[in-house]
Amino acid sequence: GHGISESRIVSALGKADIFAVSLQYEPGIWGGDGAWVMDFATALQVPMVATLHNLPARPTPLQRQTILGLVDVAKATVVISRCAADRLAETYGVPAGSVEIVPHGVADLPLEAPAAVKPRLGLRDRHVILSFGLLAPRKGFETMIDAMPSIVASSPGTRYVILGSTSPVVSEADGAAYR
Repeated sequence: GHGISESRIVSALGKADIFAVSLQYEPGIWGGDGAWVMDFATALQVPMVATLHNLPARPTPLQRQTILGLVDVAKATVVISRCAADRLAETYGVPAGSVEIVPHGVADLPLEAPAAVKPRLGLRDRHVILSFGLLAPRKGFETMIDAMPSIVASSPGTRYVILGSTSPVVSEADGAAYR
């Protein structure tokens, strides 16, 4: 099973001094296609905001049912890009005006000149290609790695940096093997 039952979690939340729950949803993390997330969401006694991180372009029937169920139960629905909002409207039939977009990304930090940063990272005088985020096979890292010999042939000294943690779904299935 899940280790901790959703009814115990909901019960504990009901006793806590909270006014809302922020539910972060990605198919695969909540039990396969989301098998038990709806039990959790519908049992909540406080308003819930659903943040939908990954909306499959071709959802399984259970993914579609789960995503539409979360949108229906949520007090507000958040996606992390305009593309996701469009997909929610086009693929899932959710009215565009009922979704908030909170861009996914990194903190808005002061910009430092590459010439000041690269020496500290051992990358002085190098062209750098950077990928960052959750690491998983579907992100295209392997394609980029396969392309590196051609890139280096035309631009010697180019480095490809992959920065991020392994996706929880990948870690659960394969441990650290993907890294």
